[in-house]
Amino acid sequence: MVPPNKIDFTGTPPSSFLPNTDSSTYLNSNGVFDENGNILFYVKDNSVYNSSGTSIGSLGDYGSYVDLQDEIAIVPVPGSCTGWYIIYSKHTGTVGVALLYARINVSTSGVVTFVSNGNLIETNTSNLVGIAVSRIKTGNIRKLYCVAYPSVRSFDISSSGIGSGSTIVNYSLTTFPDGLNSLNTREAEIYETGTSLDYILWGSSNLNKVFIWDPLLSQVHRVSIPSTTHVNGVEFSPDGTKIYATAYGSSGGIYKITNYTSTATVTRLTSGRDYELSHLELARDGYIYGVNHLSTPTAGRLGRINPSTDVISASALSIQIYSTAVSGPSGAGYYRLPDQIDGENYTYNRGVGVSTITSSTINGQNNASPGWNTYYNCVAINQVVSASGSQGRIILTKVDASKNVITGSSAFSATTSWNTIASLNADLRTFSGTSNHLNSNNGYYKLEIQVKNSCDKIVSVVWWLQINASPTPASVSITLNDGTSGVPNDPVKTMPGLVLGVYSGSYNLNNSSGTVTYHTVQIDQVDASGAYIRTILPTTTTNVAGVSGLTSLALNAINIPAIPAISWTGGMGFFATRGFGNYYKLTVGVGNDCGSSIDWSYIYLNCYCRLANLAEESNGSLAYPVPFDSYLIMNVPKNESVNISIINSLGEKLYDKHFEAAETSGGMVEIETINMDKGLYIYRMESNGESISGKIIK
Repeated sequence: MVPPNKIDFTGTPPSSFLPNTDSSTYLNSNGVFDENGNILFYVKDNSVYNSSGTSIGSLGDYGSYVDLQDEIAIVPVPGSCTGWYIIYSKHTGTVGVALLYARINVSTSGVVTFVSNGNLIETNTSNLVGIAVSRIKTGNIRKLYCVAYPSVRSFDISSSGIGSGSTIVNYSLTTFPDGLNSLNTREAEIYETGTSLDYILWGSSNLNKVFIWDPLLSQVHRVSIPSTTHVNGVEFSPDGTKIYATAYGSSGGIYKITNYTSTATVTRLTSGRDYELSHLELARDGYIYGVNHLSTPTAGRLGRINPSTDVISASALSIQIYSTAVSGPSGAGYYRLPDQIDGENYTYNRGVGVSTITSSTINGQNNASPGWNTYYNCVAINQVVSASGSQGRIILTKVDASKNVITGSSAFSATTSWNTIASLNADLRTFSGTSNHLNSNNGYYKLEIQVKNSCDKIVSVVWWLQINASPTPASVSITLNDGTSGVPNDPVKTMPGLVLGVYSGSYNLNNSSGTVTYHTVQIDQVDASGAYIRTILPTTTTNVAGVSGLTSLALNAINIPAIPAISWTGGMGFFATRGFGNYYKLTVGVGNDCGSSIDWSYIYLNCYCRLANLAEESNGSLAYPVPFDSYLIMNVPKNESVNISIINSLGEKLYDKHFEAAETSGGMVEIETINMDKGLYIYRMESNGESISGKIIK
C-alpha cells in the first residue's frame, strides 16, 4: 500500500512521503522506481499509472475472474531495457482463480505504454494464490512460482515471454493431509540457494500452518502455529535459516520458525496480536517489514524485524501506512505490502543487470582517491580497467590543487567516445579523444572512467591525477670501500678488480646526482678472466627519496637468495661465509621514473673474513692430517698475516711462528713436527685481532 508514494529510509529518523488525507480505500499496489528514486509507473488495484498519475490501462479480467488478489509482482523482463511484467491474480468471489500478467514498456524518455494482458493458469477449486519471483538465473531467466490448488507450479520468465509452466508438486492427501486448504495462501516467498534449487514458502489462509517446499528432499514440510487460525504473511531471513510468519487468532502476532526442514521450533516474537494481519517483505536493507494495527500510538504504522536479533521495532520508524482519514481498516488488505524480489538490486531495476567497475589501476597501482595520484609524463601512464558492461569512456578535466575545475583560457576538458571496455586499457598520454593532452601538459586533472550497460545506465570511478614534468635525470657515482681500510675507491673494470679485505667491503652512491627515486644492485660471479659463471643476486630495486643516505651499503647486509650449486641456503653474510676467494661483477644504478644510470666494478674477495668462518669451511678443524706425524698442514686466511703456536699437554709452547701475508697466499702453511713426541697438543692461530684454537694428536 505504498506506491506511488515512497519512504526514504536513509534519514534518521526515516521520512515519509505518504499522504495523510488520502481517503482512498485501495487494497493493493506496487511500483517501479529508477536509479534516482523517481517513479516510472505504479499499480493501484486494477489500474496502471505513469509517473504523472495518469492511468494508462487496466489489469485485465479473465472471464468471471474480476476480483484482484493480494500479491502483485512487477518483474523486469530479462535482457530488456524497457520491458516489465506485472504478474497478478484474480478470482470470482466464490471459488476459482486465474494467474494473469500484463506487459508494460517504459521508454528511455520515461513514456509508459500498456502493451498487453495475458493468462497463465486457471483453477476453479482455489480462490487464493501466492506468487514469488526469483532473481536472474543461468540462461538469463527468472523463475515464477505459483501456489494455487491443485499444484505448486514453476514458470520461466525470459526475454521472449513467460513459459507455459511445469508442476513442482501435485495436490494429494499424502502430500497435503490438511486438504485443499493447504494450497490457499495470501503470500508466497522463496529462498534462492544460488542454484536452480529454490525453497518455496507459503502460509495457509484457512489453516494455522506454514508450508515449505524443500527442493533437496523433494518434499513439503508442514509447521503448525498453535492457538491461531490462519497465516497472513511469510518471509525467509536473508540467509534462509529462519522463517517469519504473521498468524491470526487468540495468540496472533509474529512468529519465528527455525529447523523447519526437520523438527521445527516455533517462537512467538510479539506479546500481543500486533502485526497478525500483515504481509511480510524482506527489503534491500536486510530488514523484514510489516504493518502494525493494534498497539497505539503505532497503529497502522510500518514496523520491521531485525533478522540478526529478532527484535521488532515500530516506533523508531513512525511511518503511517494507511490514511488516518479512512475510518479504520477492516480487512487484511490494508496490511499488504508491495511484493519485492528478494535480493534484487532496486537501485536500478532493469532486466540486463547493473554495470560494475571491478578494478581500475594506473601503472599497476590502485587508486589513491581522494588523494592525488602522481605521475611523470615522460613515460607511459598505463590505465587498466576491468568492468562488466557494454561500453566505456573517459572524461579528462583540468582542475586546480583544490580540485576545482579550471575555467577561462587555461581550461581543458575532453570526453572520449563510447567504445569497448578493452579500449579503456591504454596510455593516458595518447588517449584517443583527448588530443594527446597529457603527453605534453602538466598540472592537476580529474579523470572519470565511465562504464554503461546496454540500457545506458552509467557507473563511474574518479581518479585525481597530478602530472609532473620530467625530473632531473639521475646519474650514478659509485665508490667502493675495501674491507681493510674502509677508504673509498673508484670502480675497477679490469681483473682481478678491487680487492676487498676482511670485512668484505661496501659501496657508496651518495655522490650520485639528479632526482634519485630508486637504486639497484646486481651481483654476478665471474672467473679470473671475467667470464660469467652465475648470478649471485638478480637485479634488486630499492625505492628511496634522494641520495644523501646512500653511503656504505654493505655487501654482507644484502640478502642473497639460495644458491643450491654452492650449498648457500639464502640470507645475509654471504661474502663472510661463502664469497671469499672468488671474483664478482658488481653492477649498481640509480634512477627515477624518466630514466636511470648504472656503473659497475670487478671485485675480488681475497681472504676468509674471520677465523671462525675459516674453521666452519674446514668442518671445525684447521689442521691435518689426523693424527699428524713429521709435518702438519694448517689452513690459514689467504693473503693475511697470521701467528701460529703449538702447546703440549704440560702447557709448554713448542712452536711459535709469525707468517706474513705473502706466505699465506695459498691459504695454507706447512709446519715441521718431526721432533715432537706422540701425544695431545693444542694449536692457537691469531690473525687481525682474532684467535682460534683446537686439539691435535700425534
